[in-house]
Amino acid sequence: MSNLEEVMKQLPPALQGEVLDFARFLLQTQVKQEAKPKRTRPSFEWAGALRDLKPDYTSVTLQHAIADVRAGAVERNVEIRRRGIGRRNR
Repeated sequence: MSNLEEVMKQLPPALQGEVLDFARFLLQTQVKQEAKPKRTRPSFEWAGALRDLKPDYTSVTLQHAIADVRAGAVERNVEIRRRGIGRRNR
């Protein structure tokens, strides 16, 4: 009993079908795993991309703007930008 065929021959037909189903399942999962793209570490190429906006906005102003967007109050953000509220003195 050193190989799979010998073991399969000793099993009743119903169990042979189960073994065959399980082997097909193993093949499908292997194919799916091989098809997945390898995970890579994130690149932080975007870091510092908004540094030119730093003099214009405080962190508190940005936090309020984000909260408004999440709440659906985009109009308030437009008003803040239009009036220049929260901008630092240069």
